[in-house]
Amino acid sequence: VVRDGVHYLKSNPARLFLTVQAGQAAASDQRYITRGIVKRSPQLDRVGMFALLRGNMVCCLADAIAMGMMIASTGGPPPQDGAWVLVLGYVQPLAEPSPITDLGGTSEAPFSMVSDRARLVAESVEPIDRPGFPYVFELPASGRQPLRLTGGDDDY
Repeated sequence: VVRDGVHYLKSNPARLFLTVQAGQAAASDQRYITRGIVKRSPQLDRVGMFALLRGNMVCCLADAIAMGMMIASTGGPPPQDGAWVLVLGYVQPLAEPSPITDLGGTSEAPFSMVSDRARLVAESVEPIDRPGFPYVFELPASGRQPLRLTGGDDDY
């Protein structure tokens, strides 16, 4: 996706989580466009961030977990808990792991987790409508390939 002459790679928050946790650092000039549900918590509010999550399923709704990234917004108040937003920004590794322990679940999944190794620095946060199907699917490891998430035009 190109916005204002800047190229953004589509990636959903769960995929960004898996990439960061696997130690696959993004190039410092790589920009991402992603969308998900906002999760706020007292711990995140204290550090001026919010979580951007996407429900991730392996088999069915019973195993869904919301995965994503901490978002550091560059301006304006953070969006409301439960809102769906589109975020454009870049991944910034953290000097030390920063676990978030008070997230809870979302309307799409009973449990949530965010990367404790990096955050997504938002250059833009825009409200959007909830997608018709708000989940992504994790495909099991195949051969020597690691776990991966489904692709497609709607999977970002």
